[in-house]
Amino acid sequence: MIKSGNRCSFCFVKLTELLENSKTRKLINHFCKEEIMKLAPKFTITLSIFFVLAIIFPVHSQTISADLIKKNIQKRLNERNELIKDYQCDLITHTVSSTPRGDMERESKYQIYFKSPDKHKAEFIEGKRGGRKYTADDMKRRNGDRRGRRGGDRRGMGAYSGLGSPFDIGKYLDEISVGGTENIDGNATYKLKIKVTDKDDQFKSIVVWVDQKTFDVVKYKATLRPNERLDSGSVEITFAPISPEGVWLPQKGTSERYMIFNTPMGEMEIEAATTITFENYKFNIGIKDEIFESEKK
Repeated sequence: MIKSGNRCSFCFVKLTELLENSKTRKLINHFCKEEIMKLAPKFTITLSIFFVLAIIFPVHSQTISADLIKKNIQKRLNERNELIKDYQCDLITHTVSSTPRGDMERESKYQIYFKSPDKHKAEFIEGKRGGRKYTADDMKRRNGDRRGRRGGDRRGMGAYSGLGSPFDIGKYLDEISVGGTENIDGNATYKLKIKVTDKDDQFKSIVVWVDQKTFDVVKYKATLRPNERLDSGSVEITFAPISPEGVWLPQKGTSERYMIFNTPMGEMEIEAATTITFENYKFNIGIKDEIFESEKK
């Protein structure tokens, strides 16, 4: 009788002897060949299906050169200028500012005018600050009083909440580099990086996402360039296919700014967060050139 401690060794020896037997090896080889022959037709059919699908539906690489992206963006801008001769919309901003005196809220409404290819104007309509409403005439009188007292015009943050003017990707085409691809709200986009070289530009750097099919701007995020009033800031605007022709235009966004003011009491720091909404678009309404002329002071 084999002891329990030696059972494993005994089984291993017998299994080795069985495998070394020539008849056993022939039987195993024959069985394997039969199974392989049974599976071969299925494998061949599967491989053929994949080959046919690869021909019908080729896999396209998402790699694209910066030059080709620039070319397609410029082409889309030209198409846009033909489709949209002009437009008008409302711009609503809501700002919460943190100051040494406490938080302050301000709402502003502007009328935006745009005429192809590059004319634009923002006209203040009305606002509300500290629960009190004021009109465009109130704003003019207030600015007039400040000019008289301070010898200059204390300019506000502007219709674009510090942006100054609408975003125009066309002016940055020579400064674009490709940063890969990304999905933005279900849209396949190319992520582009822009290092702004113009020291007078309101932006210091920009990241732009353009649709891979239309090459319209889907979203951009920019770092604001510091100036005598602005220490740091950023803005992010998302676009949507708003026009009847499907052209993507600004829809909503946010802006954050950190400002330092010199006052008789010393420096005053203000942090401001703004939400931005574009609405009530009207297209190709025949805007006259005169509306873009500067008002005489």
